[in-house]
Amino acid sequence: MLRANEVNIAELNSFDLLVVGSPTQGARPMPSVVEFIGKIPESALKGKNFAAFDTRIAMAKLFGVAAVRIAKILKEKGAIAVVPPEGFNVTAEKAPKLKEGELERAGNWAKILIK
Repeated sequence: MLRANEVNIAELNSFDLLVVGSPTQGARPMPSVVEFIGKIPESALKGKNFAAFDTRIAMAKLFGVAAVRIAKILKEKGAIAVVPPEGFNVTAEKAPKLKEGELERAGNWAKILIK
């Protein structure tokens, strides 16, 4: 796992699956994630598999969520979604934590990706 600013774009050709996630902030992914995806040339993603996820508070779905926007951008660059965009609920605290049961749900989602 790497943060968006730690990824070497040139190494993406060696990946079988790109998993991109972000907290939902203002119905969007974090700016660093958008910037990272924007720097990826289409040639590096054409035909590559991906999965997108986000963390969100329960009400975020009413306004928009990061995973859907991430998936849209990656698809526009020619990548192929292996699963629909997924979201995992967090508490609405100043330092959000995954809600009860979400860590297990995220683990099950990850297992689907590696099959």
